[in-house]
This record gives sequence, C-alpha cells and structure tokens, in this order.
Amino acid sequence: MKKTRICCEFSLFSDTEFPVEKITESLNLEPTIFYKNKRKFLENDSGFYEILETCWELRVDYQESLDINI
Repeated sequence: MKKTRICCEFSLFSDTEFPVEKITESLNLEPTIFYKNKRKFLENDSGFYEILETCWELRVDYQESLDINI
C-alpha cells in the first residue's frame, strides 16, 4: 500500500484575550504554542493595520499513514 504523510493542527484565535490556561485544563492537553495579546500587523486594501491576537494551538507533526485514495 502507498504511504502518505499527514499532519493535524487545531487552533483557537481571537482578537480579544481568552483564558488559555482554562483551555489547557479543560482539554487536558498541553498546547504546542500559545500566546496572549501578541501584536500582529496585517495588510488590506487601505494599507497595514495592527491587531492584538491571542492563540492556543495544538499541532501533531507529520506521521506516515496509509493512503486512503488508492
């Protein structure tokens, strides 16, 4: 069988602060990365603008998997 490499990512983002610690407790999972009120610069038709962003993210590195599309 042909093998494929896949990864999975689950992310929560908000432009307001949320309790990343409570998410960690509720899911009983440690995030791969998290941050609170990180300054980000984005671009639109009017130019650049700044937002503050909070993130909780869990990522699983690439793993071999059987290809289901054979």
